[in-house]
Parts: sequence; C-alpha cells; structure tokens
Amino acid sequence: DKDKDKEGEEDKETREGSRSSSASASKTLKTYLAECKAAGVKPIPEGHHIRKDMADAGICDEMAQIAWLRFRQEHTTGSRKDKRYKDWPAVFANSVNDRWYKLWFVNADGPAQWTSEGLQAKRVADAAAAAREGA
Repeated sequence: DKDKDKEGEEDKETREGSRSSSASASKTLKTYLAECKAAGVKPIPEGHHIRKDMADAGICDEMAQIAWLRFRQEHTTGSRKDKRYKDWPAVFANSVNDRWYKLWFVNADGPAQWTSEGLQAKRVADAAAAAREGA
C-alpha cells in the first residue's frame, strides 16, 4: 500500500500546489528558490502558518530544518525535480503535515521524536555540514 499512499500524497501535493492566490505561473522549486534569493526573502515566509503548526506540534527547529533539506533535495535534484507549482510554501506545508518523509513521530505528550528515517536524514545532513566546514 506504499504505492497507494504515495499516489494520495502526490494527488494532495498537486491539488494544494495548483491552488494559489498568487497570479504567478507555476514554476519548479529551483526557479522559486532563485527568485526568493534575488528578492532577498525566505522561501517559507516568517508568517506562514506551517511555522506555527510545527511549533505547536512540538517539531523542533532542527527537525524543521531536516524536513526542509529533504524537501528541497527531492524537488531540486530528486524524483520530483520537474514538478511545477504556484505556491511552494503550501506544498512544503503539506509535506510537513502529512509527514511525507516520516522524519518524526508525535506522542500524546511531549515534543516530536526522531524516527529511524529522521535520524538517518539528520546524520546525512550533519555529515554534509561537517564536510562543508572542513573544505
């Protein structure tokens, strides 16, 4: 049923990404990121609801960072690199809310905890950061 889950995930991604209050055209994440950099703005704006949603769910900043790194990789060099959307922050919010990458789990109380997938993604990110610092 993983294929079925993935189909549902992509259907939701498509629905959310295609709905936008913006009049701008659909674009790849790579193009969106370049536009954000040129404009000097964050790809996920400070006031975007997903930032509060993550804090409310007990998802720490480090988990949010790993989720963003995984999302960015998947949509710039990974299997979804050719996807085009008008509202990339909404697509990222869907990836967090629907736990596309299964990086954390949440209990009835306390903060979110890393899953095995999350710990693996964190180790890869930590190794990449260490390599950049060493270069």
